Amino acid sequence: KILARSYIKSAQGKIESVSFNTHNGVFKSEFTVDTSIDAPTVIHTNKEFWYPKGVKAKVTPHDDSTEITYNDNSVSVKVNNPELSGQTMKIHIR
Repeated sequence: KILARSYIKSAQGKIESVSFNTHNGVFKSEFTVDTSIDAPTVIHTNKEFWYPKGVKAKVTPHDDSTEITYNDNSVSVKVNNPELSGQTMKIHIR
């Protein structure tokens, strides 16, 4: 189960911090957004072991142009607003 923990597969910027609680499956990350990267931040989320009732992601700051996509075993966050470039983005998954 520990080997199936959540982790960042790719980031739309520079990763500043990552944590994963092996008791409750809460994943937290902070990264500095770089909107010149035309690809989302992708977080692996193992639904079988950690999120059997579903995945919920909270992203701050974000606006209407930020895309959050839930896939089978991942969450993707794409920041499209260039005004958010250089800001620290927080992702909280439970």
